This record gives sequence, C-alpha cells and structure tokens, in this order.
Amino acid sequence: SIDTSLAIHKDIFNKKKLPLLIQHGFLTFGGKKLSGSSGSGMPVSEFPKILEPETFLYKIYRNNLRTDFDFKVDFDVPSVASEYDKAEELFYEEVEIEHKKTREKTVKAYELAQIEKNPETKPIRIDYGHLATMMQVCLFDKKQVINKLKKAHLLPENISDKDMELFNGRYEKVKYWIENFANENLKFKIVENPNCEDVKTIEKTVLEQLISAIKEIPEGYQGDDITQDLYNAAKAVDLKPTLFFRAIYKTILGRKSGPRAGTLIDALGKEEVTRLLGKALDCF
Repeated sequence: SIDTSLAIHKDIFNKKKLPLLIQHGFLTFGGKKLSGSSGSGMPVSEFPKILEPETFLYKIYRNNLRTDFDFKVDFDVPSVASEYDKAEELFYEEVEIEHKKTREKTVKAYELAQIEKNPETKPIRIDYGHLATMMQVCLFDKKQVINKLKKAHLLPENISDKDMELFNGRYEKVKYWIENFANENLKFKIVENPNCEDVKTIEKTVLEQLISAIKEIPEGYQGDDITQDLYNAAKAVDLKPTLFFRAIYKTILGRKSGPRAGTLIDALGKEEVTRLLGKALDCF
C-alpha cells in the first residue's frame, strides 16, 4: 500500500523527500482488485495457467496506465488473446493498418510485453477462441485437433519444435480455462440426434436456406468471415440473420446460444454441419 511504501521510504531508507506519487490504474477481475486487503477476483498464480504472460503485459501497456482495466475471466480470455495475436501480426508486418499512431502504440506495447527476444519470423499461433471451439468439437482429443488444424492449413505439416511447443502451451491453457473458468454458455457438446420438438420451432424453409448458404461459403473462409457470409446470405433471401444462427445452435448444440457460429462451422467443417442440419430436416 502507499502508507507502507512511504513508511519504508522514510524509516528504512532514511529519505526525507517524498517520492513522486503517480496515479495508476488497477487490473481488476470482475470488479475486484488483486489485493490481499480487498480480496482478489482471481489468484495471481492462475494467470499463466490461462494465458501467456506476454498477453497480460501487452494488455496493460496498450491500455491507459492511469485507468482501471476490468477483466472478466469467464468471457474475456479469448478476445484478450486475440488482441495480442493481432499485435504480433502488426509487429511482423503481416497486416496493414490505416492509422499510423495506432500502429505505433500497438507495436510498442507488444515490444514492451516481451519477456524473451523476439524470433526472426512470426510464431505460429492458433486463435484462442477457435481452439476452444475445436477442442470441444473433438472432445479434447489432441491428435484429432492437430489433424483438423493441419487439414485447414492452420498448422503446417512439418511444424518446427519451437512452434509445436507454443501450440502445446496454448492448448493446455485453453483446456484449463474451459475446465475452470469459461462461462457455461461457451461450453457445449455436439448433438448427433436433434430433438425434433425443438427443431420444429424452426421453419423448414429456414433450415433449407441455411444448408444452401453453408454449401456456398467460399473455400478458405474462417471464423468471422463465415459468420458475415451467413449474415449476408440471410439478408439476400429476406430472412433475419438471427434465424440462421438460432437454427445452428438448436440443431447442432441443442440450445439457444453458443460460440460464434462461424467459428463452430469452421471447426466442424461445412460437410459435417450440413450433415447434422440434414438430420434436422428429417424431423419434418
């Protein structure tokens, strides 16, 4: 605390001149400071179990250091990891950004966050949210996850030992987060045989249009690109996009909501998704 620090400054170091008291914000978890006196929203020892340390450092440096940053561990982990990954892409100049100052701030925050020297080439990282979805689709079968990622060209066939080490590290962090912190809405299991009573709350034409739209998704589209493509496809046939997304969740997950539809389709694959939706059509 400030009082303790001032006492040490005066009584132990025998300093008479007061140190500069610079205002700073706090990293809070669910509104709780990481403080022994006020109670912590999460033990500090859990940090490296869910995210790479550099990711937390980047988030701190990229934000205004004088303001608090509240972190909801059940929801925000994938997006925080994604921000770091995008900053890494900027650092290695693999993406363009319109505003020069934004680029400079992002790159500087990334540089300050590094614990070890940066490798010459950009490390291979799998998007945290995509990996969380993929792992649940594959029932945490790591070999199956790796095979799917290689098939999607997200992991190279001949991956280096260093990049494989990074992948294994993130895999374990995602697994720990899902098992211990992830919000229940982000956890799911694939329903092989849909509940026909639930399915019949969806119009048959919506399912038919949805299957057609998924088949037409361009090769190479991933995550958010797929979500946007389905949004546009629904609009093109005068349907509310939410009808498409609810149909996906009800038939494939047996619930009203779930992970991003594009990420789910990307993880399962178009053929598997259309197969499951086809089973739902049999209810009519």
